[in-house]
Amino acid sequence: MKEPDIRRSFYSSAITLVLLVIGGSLFAYLGVPAGTMVGAMFFVLIASLCGIKIKTFPPSAFTLIYIALGMQVSSNISSATIEALFTGKLLVPILIVTVITFFSSILVAFVISRIFSWDFSTSFLAAAPSGISVMTALAIEFGLDPLHISTAHLCRLLAVKTIIPFVFMFLI
Repeated sequence: MKEPDIRRSFYSSAITLVLLVIGGSLFAYLGVPAGTMVGAMFFVLIASLCGIKIKTFPPSAFTLIYIALGMQVSSNISSATIEALFTGKLLVPILIVTVITFFSSILVAFVISRIFSWDFSTSFLAAAPSGISVMTALAIEFGLDPLHISTAHLCRLLAVKTIIPFVFMFLI
């Protein structure tokens, strides 16, 4: 690799990091759902469309992301949760909710794949009732389109944040 190539790669990486930090911080500050990820995506998307060379991160960087996601998920589990699982109090409700959720996700994925002509795997991750970060990470892991999946989850989050207040005001 020649000196100008190294310099160009460094500048591309630096520009990408600056855009990620600015976009993520701004959207998080504004209170956008999943603001850090959505803001970073938005700023990098705009820069890409403007012709700025964006540097992608190596796949090994995702290992750290998965570790952080695992830490976040497991930090919400308490001894009371484990006790409730082992005593069987939650076993039947968990099984029923899991089956209903799984089959409703398959149905919604089927509808999404028919309407938008997406492959079923992408549609299934877009329809899965999970967090935007987790589903986007899974999309990247499985080689699916993370933009479609994260956009679908962002729309779901915005719809929920928009509709729920009215439901509470008028129906509850």
